[in-house]
Amino acid sequence: MSGESEGATEVLSAPPTMAGTGDTAASAGAASAVVPGAGSRPGTMFGGATTAVGSPLEALERDEIMRTRRFCYITIALSVLASIAFAITPGDDTARHVLFGATGVGVSAMAWMLWRTRNPVRFRRAITPIGWFVPAMCVNAAVLFFGLFSPAPMVVVLGLYFLGLGKSGPMAWLGYAVCALFHGAR
Repeated sequence: MSGESEGATEVLSAPPTMAGTGDTAASAGAASAVVPGAGSRPGTMFGGATTAVGSPLEALERDEIMRTRRFCYITIALSVLASIAFAITPGDDTARHVLFGATGVGVSAMAWMLWRTRNPVRFRRAITPIGWFVPAMCVNAAVLFFGLFSPAPMVVVLGLYFLGLGKSGPMAWLGYAVCALFHGAR
């Protein structure tokens, strides 16, 4: 028993080495290639659950993509729940129809963004910000139906906060401008 614990201590106290070479740099590349689910080369992103990130910028990009995926799931779930709420809530029929249409378009845009996040190359394309402006316009239909003094404007703030966390400052400002334009039009 004591011999097993000493061996475990020795392995944990030393950096991993390639068998027989003593080279820690070569073993680091070999270790990531051997790990199930890892990418095909060290530092690749999105090869699986246990991938390595090569630089701080890659880590931030990966974080933004994963955060976007979670945000899309949350937004789609909130849209489904809101659809149930405004289907049973009394109100203006025209505003209700506008809200149903806007919710459908917004959920479609979020599903499109979810699809874009499956591949980092697709996510980096210049057309991706359109996926943010469509829901930014659609969420304002909830404010039209529920009113300015309801919780609906908080959904707008949540979306703008999320855009502000991203790497694109101009996209966050443009998202704010779209929402402010819709609020000013009331």
